Amino acid sequence: MTIIQCLHTAILVSDLEKAEHFYGDILGLEKVDRPLKYPGVWYQIGNYQIHLMVHSGFNLVCLIKKNGDVIIILLWVLII
Repeated sequence: MTIIQCLHTAILVSDLEKAEHFYGDILGLEKVDRPLKYPGVWYQIGNYQIHLMVHSGFNLVCLIKKNGDVIIILLWVLII
């Protein structure tokens, strides 16, 4: 299997306000709309996105096959 593209990275944060300040104000990244209801922010860098998500104690690992391509979605969260 060859990785041909990376669309986004999800970064778990404990303080969304501080993370928004760093990614938006200090790094100057462009914030984009996100259709999700749980706390978080998305930033666009060309064709790539950074997704900031507030730690909420969930754990997900899944593998999706779409149109013959394999899309791997991995998300780890330390549940405290």
